[in-house]
Amino acid sequence: MPEPAPAASVVGGLANLTQGGVLLPRFVKRGENGLFVDVSLLESGRSFLQFAERVFAEAMRLYPPVWVTARTAAEAYEYRGIRIKKGTVLMAPQFSIHRDARFFPEPLRFDPERFTDAAKTGRPRMAYFPFGAGNRQCIGEGLAWME
Repeated sequence: MPEPAPAASVVGGLANLTQGGVLLPRFVKRGENGLFVDVSLLESGRSFLQFAERVFAEAMRLYPPVWVTARTAAEAYEYRGIRIKKGTVLMAPQFSIHRDARFFPEPLRFDPERFTDAAKTGRPRMAYFPFGAGNRQCIGEGLAWME
């Protein structure tokens, strides 16, 4: 049985945190009995939660819960000189777009700093859409971010 898609995103993000050697020391310390969260970071709760949100966003960028979204053209139209016939299936591959170097330099590198407010304003809105967009955007997005 395949595992739920959001779980794959979380597992991917955690794997990146533990393997890179750069991010892990930022909020996890090694002790005699294994790894534990640095309590001093929890005391500065807001910055820790902001960092955790950026980690989750970056995990969703690299391992989106849905790798491609498809829509069927309800009517014929033209987009940037390309004629689209009614009934044509159009694909929006999150997996590929999230790894496009035009929007995310060094796209295979795990870097939560891509999701600071300043970094987000520097790229097109649809460069990152792990929950889809428009009328059919996932209704569970708010719950996923809250969890």
